[in-house]
Amino acid sequence: MADLDLIMQALALTAIVLYLLPRVIGGRGATALPWIGAALLTGGIIIALVQTFFWFSK
Repeated sequence: MADLDLIMQALALTAIVLYLLPRVIGGRGATALPWIGAALLTGGIIIALVQTFFWFSK
């Protein structure tokens, strides 16, 4: 479970960076980055839900 904690933190940090990056670099290619960040954050939330389910089922 410790690995999942690190993965959740990494996904959240990456999502924040991908959300803020288009404001720094600009351009058309950067418009997809917030969507990718949202997908990563959704993955982190799903991992948290699965982890909570297994924690309560002990």
